[in-house]
Amino acid sequence: IEKPQLPSAKTFVPKARVAIVIDDMGQDIKQLRELLEIDVPISIAVLPFLPHSKDVAKEASLHGREVLLHLPMEPKDSKNNDPGDGAIFTDMSEAKVAEQVKRGIDAVPYITGINNHMGSMFTEDERLMRVVLEIAKTKNLFFLDSKTTNKSAGYRLAKEIGLRAASRQVFLDNKEDVNYIK
Repeated sequence: IEKPQLPSAKTFVPKARVAIVIDDMGQDIKQLRELLEIDVPISIAVLPFLPHSKDVAKEASLHGREVLLHLPMEPKDSKNNDPGDGAIFTDMSEAKVAEQVKRGIDAVPYITGINNHMGSMFTEDERLMRVVLEIAKTKNLFFLDSKTTNKSAGYRLAKEIGLRAASRQVFLDNKEDVNYIK
């Protein structure tokens, strides 16, 4: 008796998923309006406490764009790189970090997630990153690790505590060179 031939199993190939996030938004509304003309689902990461942070977040949301809080964090070279108003630093207490994160969340409406602005020093600090991520979890936000350092604990800790998270794979414009960006 011959065994019936079973169809060969198809190999599962996951569909590619791409998210494009435009950081550093909030200084002016014109830049956002130009981006909104592009018919692709670009997410907008808004720095808190800039002249148009709230306006940018609102208009982006009204146009169906995902809005993130672009939370300023301590870089390794803070002498030459100011992360901006509302930044969190490794010399702050856990309570002060929590306070600053909540201020940032309150300053940018319509957010669904948080990503780090700068932060190469801060994101390596597991104890303080845990504070940030726990707040994100209680607010039902996700965390996108901008990976400004390969030693960032952000993504790993987020997954550890059950927070929705992603990690940046590519910086499109880390060099100001049109050919490089293309």
